[in-house]
Formats: sequence, C-alpha cells, structure tokens
Amino acid sequence: MARSRCRGVCAAFFCLVALLVTASSIPLSAATVLQAVEGGYDVFSASALDLINLGTSSLAGQSNVGGSLYSSYADGTGLNNGTVYADGDRDDTEYARTYCPANGSSITFDLNLAAQPSGYTIGSISSISGGSQNRRSQRFRLEYSTVGSSAFTTIVDENQLHFVSNASAGEMRVMVRDDTGVPLASNVDQVRVTYFDTSAPLPQSMYRELEVFAPAPNQNPLPAVSSASLKARFDAGDVEANGGIASPASGSEIDTWRNTVTAQPLNHNYPTDGKATYIGPGDGGINEQSTVRWEATASGGDLMFNNSMSFQAQTIIAVATMKDNGAALATMMCNKNASLNIRQTTTASAAYFSGNSGDFIYNNGTFTINGNPRWDIPGGFDAPHVLKAVRNTPVTFDGFRISDNIRPERRWNGDIAEILVFDSKLSANDTARVNKYLIDKYAINQVVDEALTSTTQIADQPFTHEGNQSIGVNFHYNTGGIATGRIHGIAFDNINLTGSTPPSGPFSLTANALQATLTLNMPWVPPIDNTVRTQTVGATGSDAATLNAVGSQMFYIGGNNHTMAEMIFSGLAAETDVFVQIIGGDSNWNGDLRVLANGTPMDWTTVANSSSSTASLMGFFATTDPQGRLDLEFSIFAGNYAGISGIIITQDVPEPLSALLVLLGLPALARRARRRMVR
Repeated sequence: MARSRCRGVCAAFFCLVALLVTASSIPLSAATVLQAVEGGYDVFSASALDLINLGTSSLAGQSNVGGSLYSSYADGTGLNNGTVYADGDRDDTEYARTYCPANGSSITFDLNLAAQPSGYTIGSISSISGGSQNRRSQRFRLEYSTVGSSAFTTIVDENQLHFVSNASAGEMRVMVRDDTGVPLASNVDQVRVTYFDTSAPLPQSMYRELEVFAPAPNQNPLPAVSSASLKARFDAGDVEANGGIASPASGSEIDTWRNTVTAQPLNHNYPTDGKATYIGPGDGGINEQSTVRWEATASGGDLMFNNSMSFQAQTIIAVATMKDNGAALATMMCNKNASLNIRQTTTASAAYFSGNSGDFIYNNGTFTINGNPRWDIPGGFDAPHVLKAVRNTPVTFDGFRISDNIRPERRWNGDIAEILVFDSKLSANDTARVNKYLIDKYAINQVVDEALTSTTQIADQPFTHEGNQSIGVNFHYNTGGIATGRIHGIAFDNINLTGSTPPSGPFSLTANALQATLTLNMPWVPPIDNTVRTQTVGATGSDAATLNAVGSQMFYIGGNNHTMAEMIFSGLAAETDVFVQIIGGDSNWNGDLRVLANGTPMDWTTVANSSSSTASLMGFFATTDPQGRLDLEFSIFAGNYAGISGIIITQDVPEPLSALLVLLGLPALARRARRRMVR
C-alpha cells in the first residue's frame, strides 16, 4: 500500500518480564512486561480508547497477508470492532467476528497521518482470545514502522508472546506495556501483528480483539532515588478492571492493581467481598487525579490482596483520604496475617491509630501526615493528605493487602491515589525530591518537620536536575560563631543584627555555587527585636559539634509582644522554585510556628519540643514572586516561644536557554521554556 512518509524518530523499548499463565517467567530486557490473564466467559471487554477501533480518527485502514482458517472476515475486521462477543454468540466462529488465523498470516493497521502527521505514540497493546472451544492460547509477533521509514521494528517476538492454555473453554487477555510509563514506540504510522500456531492441542487460536493504546498522560514522573530501592508502587493511574482493561471508565470495579515494580498484581476478593472502584482524572478523585475508592461499613467492604507478594519495607508513603466506616478501626494496608498494619481510628476527630505491637512502626519509627509528626488528619475526614511511615529498621511484608479481611469491621473506607514502598530510609535530597513530586501531582503541601541529629538530613541538591544553588545565613552575634562554617556543603554567613560588622543590611550574599548575588533585606519586621538568646539544644552523632555550633545562638520569637517576625529575600530568580530549610529549637520552649512563604502556610511543630533537647529542622518548597522575592513570615501564639538558628535557601536555577531569554528581556518565554524542560 502506497503511503506518504516523512523522516521521524523512533523509540522502542523491548520486553523485560514474561509472566506466563503457568506462573513461570522469562527475563527479557529493559522495563516492558508481558502478562497473560485467564478467565471464564465475558470477563473481558474491549476499550473505546483503542487507536485502531473501527470509526476512530486514528485508523486509516488495514491490509492482510494470508488469511483465516475459519472466519468469514479474512482481513481480520473482528480484531478492531471494539467488541468482544457483541456481534454474535461465543460459539459462533463464523459470524461472531472471531479470527482464527493461518500460521504466519499477518494484519497491518495503518494509522492516520492526516490527523497526526508526526505519527502516534504507543503506550500499550493487548489481545483478547477464546470462546467456548479450547482456543484461548496465543502466539504472535508485534511490529511497528515509523514515519519516514519502510522498515518494521519488532516490539515483542513470537517466542516471547507465546502463552499456552489447555483449558477446555474460556478467555485469555495478553498485555504488553512498560511498567515505568515509558512508551513502547513513538512516531508510529503502522502496527503489524503476525500470528503463529501455538503448542496447544488445538494450535489455531480464536482471536476476538486487538487493542493499541496511546500512553496515559504522565506529567509528574516519580524521581529516581539513590538512598533506597523502590520495592512497591501502586499508582491509581495503572489499575485494571473487567479482566484487564487498563485505565477503565470512572466507576468501573477494579479487578487488579499491579505493583509496577515487580508486575505482581493485587486482586479483589470477589465474590466474598466487594470491589474497589476507579475514579478517573477530573471525576472527583484526589486533586482530580486517578484514584481508587474503597467503601466499607462496620460489617465489611472492599479488599485487594496477594498472599505471595513479598518485599522489604522501611519507608511507606501513601496519598489518601479517609471516611468513617462506622467501626473502631480501619486498615489501609497490612500483610497476609494482618500484621505490619497502617490504620486509623474512626472517631469524630479522625486520627491514625498509633499502633499495636504488630503494627508497622509501633515503638519503632516515625509517622507524619503532610510532613508533620501527628496522628490527627488535617481537615478531618475526606481531606486529602500524604501519610509517611518510617521504621527504624526494615521489615519484610509476607503477603500484602489493602484493607483487612481478618476482621470485616476493619475494612478501609476512603480514597487511595498512590502507595510508595522503599526498602530504606530516604536521604535528605531524596526526601525533598519525592515531596516535590507529591506536591506537583496532588497539590498537597509537604514539609520536612523532624528532629535534627545529623547534617546529612540537610538537602544540598533538592532538585533533580543541574542548577541547585544555595545560600545559608545564621544568627550568631559574637565572634565565636561559625562565620566560615559549612553544613553538608552549604555555606553559612555570619549575620549580626545589632548593627555592628557585618552590617545589619540590606546587604548582599554570594552563593557558593555559581557566584550569583542574592540580596537579603534585613532586619526582621515588625517588631524589630534583636534580643540574643543562647540556645540550649544539643545534637548527637558524628555531626554533633557542627550542629551544636550552629545552634549556639539564635533569634527568638515569642512572648506577648513579639509574636510575629518577617524576613524578605530579594534578588532571587523570578517565579522560580526554591527549597527553604530552617534550623531551630529549644528544650525549654514548646510553641509551634506557622510559617508563611509568600502567603502559603506551613506548620513547624518540632521547632520547640519540650520533650527533646535535639535541634529541629523544617524544609519546604516555595516559589518566588514575579520580582524574585521570597517573603518568610513567622508567627506564634502569644505567650509561647520558639527559636531560629539559621536559614538555607536553595534555588532552582534556570537552564541556559531560560537564562539567555532573560538576558534578552523575554522572561515570560524563559519561564515557559523552563517549565517545558523541567516538568
């Protein structure tokens, strides 16, 4: 068939893991997974999102080489009509639009370049087979060509896509996709499938549907981390319903939620229990993102589990909302024996349960919600939040469940958008980067709010790309301070607020990386109060001397007359992300601080912890205003006190293209270019 072509670029990603119906596996390459799922009758359905469905604007036509042994539609029309069994009975091989191909026959689907001249991006491919005969086995080769090239590239060959079942009847769905979200191919103008006889007793298979999907949008890819390994990830954008439909319609019941790290599935407990449902983007999920909704009452509810799933865990992060299930407790996740729980109480003031001896962090770790060490849910029931549970030592989940079937009244009730499980604690940089990912994707403020015992807790590269540029200031009043000291590679400059050398400002600080000048407007206003106080906090570990030097003196907020202070940083890059880290604390004070960063509120609850003599660290992301200013406003309840020893600001420096546009006087284009490259 003659086709108009232009030169393009292709990207193919070959297969990693083949999960056979016999539960054996074949290691392939890169990150693509193959999976075959079997079922009885009518468990699968075809998707309306298929690029090659008849009548869609993306399909230009098709042609075949060879033909069918049994179907009256030798060109394979039944493979792209968007239905399974909809045109006839499953027993009817002649008029049900099935395709029982001859060995080596192929069908080529032409994509519509008039609608998309650069070609199409392919995210995943699936194939449905089976019926009332023993013909559900599948074996085929997948290939594609790109715009401007007549050659075909193999995605998966017939030895990799060889799934055999000797069951007498039923259906099989085979799926090909990349579990990291990377497309299978781009700039595609043709997709070819070539069929082969299987090694089943009846080698000619009965195919019902072929589906070619564009990739799901992924505007916020999970950043790579170096301090831990990701062992499990459940992302609501990667669920399957109705026996294998990826990204189903909102309201669809969920059959499978796959751990994208290992491709192992969590399955529903049908028919004993209900099924969780999928909420698509824009349909009322968490921040209008893909969400899985769990419904439960005091007598039971939805459940998903896999008793054979096993992974090590030390850090667990979940994006969720909670509802009252009418009982005493609700379990978000646990192992197969209902141990290692993360769960909530269901009182009127919603709160996570602090733990029994078998729970994930009982007497053995930390727990935060939206970055703050707390058990109550900010906003109560139905409010979206990020839960983070970190054990002091790792543990292995033997089996994994979302919800709990040991006690039916403890079923989870609420929404879950994503779960991340790491086998170690995250470093300061990795914590910042994962927090930034969650902020960008779900618009839920995340802070670092923790006791400071090591300088390694301070992030010096919080942004994932080049261009991290930091300055640090501390509030030391005497020459015994650490005017030339450094914490974890970040320079601190001695600031004297009493008017002696160095001047009380405004003055300039020189960043330690690219020598960019950042102007810091001083002093704190209102009120102006430069009272010095010696800090009594201590630190432990190999960095204790450095931390104690930083914490030796500080600026305080508190009392009845000094309940608010403000610091304005100017001369930063306009409308640019910055990561702010603040060090403070005092063992004798117990006031929490509210920090406004250009008007956005952040809570700092460990800055003054009367039960600890350890310094405290707060970290959060903010954005400079159009004039390149960052306004930090600190407030505290009257009668309470808190102290601040130093502040570190790291800015996300624009890439060379953006910087050039700024020099040319085109800041709007610079911001647009930068966002296109970074996000």
